[in-house]
Amino acid sequence: MKFTKKIQDLDSVVRDLVENRHPGFKKIYNAIADELDLDEIDAEAADLAIRNEALSPTSKITTLSEEQRKLLDEALDLKDDFREKPEAELRFTLSESRASSSPSRDLDDQWLFFNKAMCVADFFKWSKMATWSAEEAASLCLGKPPEDVNATSLLPFVGRSAFVQRYNGLRTLIERAVQAGHLGTGLPASNPIDPERFIAWARQMEIELPPEMIKAVSSSRKAMEEREASLAQLKSERDELVKRVEELQAKDDEKELGKVERNKLLTMIAGMSRRYNYEPSKIRSNVAARIETDVKLAGLELSPETILKRLRQAEALRAKISDAKNS
Repeated sequence: MKFTKKIQDLDSVVRDLVENRHPGFKKIYNAIADELDLDEIDAEAADLAIRNEALSPTSKITTLSEEQRKLLDEALDLKDDFREKPEAELRFTLSESRASSSPSRDLDDQWLFFNKAMCVADFFKWSKMATWSAEEAASLCLGKPPEDVNATSLLPFVGRSAFVQRYNGLRTLIERAVQAGHLGTGLPASNPIDPERFIAWARQMEIELPPEMIKAVSSSRKAMEEREASLAQLKSERDELVKRVEELQAKDDEKELGKVERNKLLTMIAGMSRRYNYEPSKIRSNVAARIETDVKLAGLELSPETILKRLRQAEALRAKISDAKNS
């Protein structure tokens, strides 16, 4: 009986991928499935049944060689791994595998514009871009300049070029990753991909990247971080200087305010000294002693020397103001 189990489209992709890695797997698999009569059952259930029956120590299937058992075991493990991956990644991997197995198509590609010697990405320039679009990222992954190699310029070669097939598969994979939020915030909508995050994602997805691309992005990010650190240091120093200037200005304001207040107090003293009949021209005067007595009556204390000093300062200020008015 032929193994006629219906396989869903995705299982077909997984099966083809495994067959590409392990040629001969499908032949062994189908033969065992026929022997075990696994018609019309779920693909994963069939895999489990084959693993249990064909690879167990008590297996009744004796037609498999040790090499075939090893191939079957590795292939079934690979199928399990593939089933855990996103569909877009599987389809891209399959398209890459098929493209690499079509040398005649790649041979034709060598005459097309995107394989000319000058058609090489300027990774240094693109590494300085804050974000990339999915098209740009796909072109850069293939070492091509996005401004020349893009979906529009490659449209005439769709279905006729292995390179274009790889490009479109890679672009689709990147677009799906963007939609899933794996490559950034999605803003801006036209160029949502952070280059550094893209490099990390591509490595995780085992997408081969040009070494120059990785180096350029890493260098640009390092330089950017150094500039940001330098700017932060300059900003900190500027803020410190502004703070210091403000402090000095405040001190100057305090000094100026102190001078104004001092003059006001001296003006008051000059006015009040008239009540004590203070006359600066007299060598001897009891005004200082009288003021001292009044201060004590108020419960305060002030020496005659200090009182006399302030009286003289007040008189000097009065004379200065008077001269200024008369001049």
